[in-house]
Amino acid sequence: MAATASYGRRGTGGLSMTKALFLIFSLLTLGCPGSSLIDDDQLEELQKNIKKLQKEVASRRADIMVDSIFISDVMEEVVHLMDLLTEVVKRTLPDVPPMLTFMGNLKAFLEECKVYIIKDIFKKAGKLDDHEKKLQHLEKLISNLAEQKAHL
Repeated sequence: MAATASYGRRGTGGLSMTKALFLIFSLLTLGCPGSSLIDDDQLEELQKNIKKLQKEVASRRADIMVDSIFISDVMEEVVHLMDLLTEVVKRTLPDVPPMLTFMGNLKAFLEECKVYIIKDIFKKAGKLDDHEKKLQHLEKLISNLAEQKAHL
C-alpha cells in the first residue's frame, strides 16, 4: 500500500517536461526568422537542453514501465491477501456478517483502485509519447537551424 500511496511523487525537479518544451519552442520561434540572430553559444545551449530532455524522457519511460509492472503485481498480491483474509474471517467469525460484507467491499474498492492506477499510468505514457514526438520535432528544427547557420 505504501508503494501505491507514493505513486506519482516522482519528479526530477527543475523544469517540467511541458515547460521545458515550451521554453525551447519559444527560443526557436524567436530565433528562426533570422538565423543569423542565433549565435553558436545559443545553438549549443539548445542542443544541450534537447539532450537533457531526451534523458528525462528515457528516465520517465523507465519509471512508467516499472510502475506498470510493480503496481499491478502489488495490487494482485493485495487482492489475493484479501481473499485469504476473507476465508480466515469466515472460519473464525461466522456469526459476524457485517465483517464479511466489509471485506467484500474492501476487495471491490482495491480492484477499482488498481484499475484507476493502471489507467493513470497509461495516460501518463500517452502524454510522454506526445512530448517525445514534440521533442523529436524540436530536435529536427534545431538541427536544421544548425545546418542553416553553417551555410552562412
